Amino acid sequence: MKTLDNESNPLSLLTNSSKIKSDKSLQPRLRPIIIDGSNVSFAHGKQKEFSVQGIRLALDYFKKRGHKDIVIVVPRHYQGKGGRYFDELEHSGMLTYTPSRTLNQERQAVYDDRVILQLAADKNAVIISNDQYRDLMSENAKFRKLIETRLLPYVMSGNTFLLPEDPYGPKGPSLSECLTISNSTKD
Repeated sequence: MKTLDNESNPLSLLTNSSKIKSDKSLQPRLRPIIIDGSNVSFAHGKQKEFSVQGIRLALDYFKKRGHKDIVIVVPRHYQGKGGRYFDELEHSGMLTYTPSRTLNQERQAVYDDRVILQLAADKNAVIISNDQYRDLMSENAKFRKLIETRLLPYVMSGNTFLLPEDPYGPKGPSLSECLTISNSTKD
């Protein structure tokens, strides 16, 4: 009885992973994520308090989906609320503070929504926020496009954070389409 070697056995092609090479250039890449930290935190805190747990839930959601390029944007005056957790996130590059200071007993803070849009434009990212950014819609064409096509709403229910599978409704792109970059397009 003649045995088939790996070269002549067609089944070996299915099991020999070294012979099958997937073309990674054709596979979609995960899109970078920008999380509106204030928005997510206050949603978890029922709009009454800044809840670091909301940020943790959102970050865990995207890590479980395999995303690695994640940036959480938080105004600096909330830095103390996050303690060691915020220090770790900042050190890892996942947390960016927007500048704020107190001058003559008055807080002056950079508009974090604008920073979020600028970062999303620079990184070709989606924005995770329930803010509609209406006030920035007419500021420039790039912001308008981001708000219309890459602003993803979320649901915060107790300690559950999730994104709807149809973030733009049943006729719009699916969540998976929104969170990936097709290599066949410039988007």
